[in-house]
Amino acid sequence: MRIVGGDHRLKNYSSVISLHPETIEGGRIGTLVIESFVVDVPEGNTNDETCYFVEALIKCNLKSLADISQRLAVQDTTAST
Repeated sequence: MRIVGGDHRLKNYSSVISLHPETIEGGRIGTLVIESFVVDVPEGNTNDETCYFVEALIKCNLKSLADISQRLAVQDTTAST
């Protein structure tokens, strides 16, 4: 994902999300999600402010991904029965 313009605290933001199969508690199959990013610190902001803003964005993205995944898993389970 790239954010290249707009009125926000991100300058030249680019991130990559990778998904990896993972065995989780109880031997269930799950997915490990890793998001890495690069961003330029805009003039007038500190490195810490920029990282805090990006971390909030990533948490929101991961929460949305988890919600959608859980909803699809429930739909798949109910369609199988």
